[in-house]
Amino acid sequence: MTLDELKVDIDAYCRKNLPEKLEKVPTSKVIHDTTWGTNRFKTYEISIINTPLFQRLRLVTQMGFANYVYPSARHSRFEHSLGVTILVEKMCKHINTDSEEISDNDIVALRLAGLLHDIGHCLFSHTSELVYSSLLENFIEEEFDDLAAVASHEFLGYLIVTSKSFNTYFSLLMERDKFKVDLQEIALMIVGRTIDERKRYLTSFINGPFDADKIDYFSRDSHFSGIPAQIDLDRLFYEIKKSDISKFAKEGSIVNDLTIGISGVTCVEQIIFNKMFLYSSIYNHQKVESLDCMFKGVFEYIIDKKIEVKVFDKVLDFKNPVSFLYFTEYDFYSLSNSTKDEKLRQLIRNIIDRKLLKRSVTINKNTVESGVLGLASNIFSTDANRLEKEKELRSLVKIIHKEAGVDCEVSEIWIDIPKAPTLKEGSMPYVRVNKNSHKEFGKISDFFPFSQFQELYTQNKRSCYVFGPEKYLNEIAAAAKKIFSREYHIELKDTAFKYGCNSDEYSSTLNDISAVTANSINTSLLRS
Repeated sequence: MTLDELKVDIDAYCRKNLPEKLEKVPTSKVIHDTTWGTNRFKTYEISIINTPLFQRLRLVTQMGFANYVYPSARHSRFEHSLGVTILVEKMCKHINTDSEEISDNDIVALRLAGLLHDIGHCLFSHTSELVYSSLLENFIEEEFDDLAAVASHEFLGYLIVTSKSFNTYFSLLMERDKFKVDLQEIALMIVGRTIDERKRYLTSFINGPFDADKIDYFSRDSHFSGIPAQIDLDRLFYEIKKSDISKFAKEGSIVNDLTIGISGVTCVEQIIFNKMFLYSSIYNHQKVESLDCMFKGVFEYIIDKKIEVKVFDKVLDFKNPVSFLYFTEYDFYSLSNSTKDEKLRQLIRNIIDRKLLKRSVTINKNTVESGVLGLASNIFSTDANRLEKEKELRSLVKIIHKEAGVDCEVSEIWIDIPKAPTLKEGSMPYVRVNKNSHKEFGKISDFFPFSQFQELYTQNKRSCYVFGPEKYLNEIAAAAKKIFSREYHIELKDTAFKYGCNSDEYSSTLNDISAVTANSINTSLLRS
């Protein structure tokens, strides 16, 4: 598939999910949101919300499988998108309290960017990205000349908003409701880019170090999961200003961006602490990671076995990322009833019934003999190309599967390396160090050692796992121990196996497992 072919498929998807004619929406509407209260949405915003394109977000769970651990965390990308729309205007009004920095037309564009920023998310949000993101890496690089900070769902959203069908529909809205914004500018906000560096601050409201997206999901995810995460929003909003930071850009460039006052550094600290806390408590919870692996296993099995999956008579090809836009969470669960493949039915039913893959091995600084996971091997690094890293890990799993000699699918065994939180909140924003001047700046790192906190998180909070069916944990653990030692010189302590294995059975199994000869291992598949 080429980038042009991908864009054609995206346009077909948009054409199918957008009305040919505008519906009658006589007035704006008031919507009450649990997080931000009662707010009014404009007529053209309601028209977008009412399209099948946007309504699909009701079927995209915001926190993936987190509700299997935190039962009330069942909110969707639909209400999150409404929340970002509300919040971005609140932020603009705070900035405009002192002076009219953000124009009314820019607020229109920002609200639309907030509404559409997650339009490219697929089933179970970031969980499905684990499957399709590698399919988009080359396309992202081709479109933007680099991969920097462009998430795969953002790229799909960008393609949707820039598609011919969406532009045609949006032109009808602008003509009917007498407003004018640049749709390309909105699309670039979604992926963290900007048309004009003099207006970079607009992008920072949607995709920046302290953007409306981040603040909403912190507040919303915390509320619905029941895990307290507090940010002093009044202080944060008060300290955010638009500033000329051209002195930090290449000569001749004029750059305006959002900066934060020195008294607001504490708020940025809160954002960083909350992000690390939510990752360790929710997003990287080992049971959530297990479910993510089970989800990946379903699609690996479908692709490997060439199983035909249909949605409304459309045959989906999961080697094409656009197929994930057609496939909702309801379709995923209902596949357990419609498929004729008994193993696929079982894999999906295991998720529905919460029969999780278990930890056979836990790998962190406390379970590795070296004591420092990062020094043990580059196998657990997340810095490498995602596609190459996934190939490497799956090749390693195939060797463990063969070594263990267990009667289960390879798609039921996973080496899981949770993604550590990226802390651009600490590396990007400039701090106004003088309350009486907008021309003196420092970096967040001058006031807060965020990089040290990130390193401490990686060393102390991050664990990697080998997951497998409960029935075969001892065999998988024994095989993994031997393979890690032989191929990566990683020596695991007994504590690496304490959660999943029966210690007596494990010791016996380790003695009985037959060795796979070194010559049978294709080391080229194991090295990055």
